[in-house]
Amino acid sequence: MPPPALTQWKLADGGNDAFYQFVPTHITATEAEAACVTDGGHLASIHSPAENRFASTVIDPGGVGGITAFLGGRRIDGWLWRDGTPFDYTNWRTSTGEPSGDGIVIQMWPDNNG
Repeated sequence: MPPPALTQWKLADGGNDAFYQFVPTHITATEAEAACVTDGGHLASIHSPAENRFASTVIDPGGVGGITAFLGGRRIDGWLWRDGTPFDYTNWRTSTGEPSGDGIVIQMWPDNNG
């Protein structure tokens, strides 16, 4: 089966002209980042509410819920994006104790499913 298509967040739509891809597979965050680097990219970094909404529609276009994805954030003396861009936006689910875990990666729960 071929990988899912890339989806561009076009400047004309208020985006950044970057390409996004959600690949539903069972691999670790480290393996996911390595696959992205092999393809010339990184796990996504999110910098605004608009980008968060866009990424949500790429991950869960039907808004069914229960679908999550790794993002390129990691915690090393604070949060960083693997692509080197500033960590300038968060959308933590503080009501459930986020951020939590070991800080190897950020897991996104799309906003478009209620």
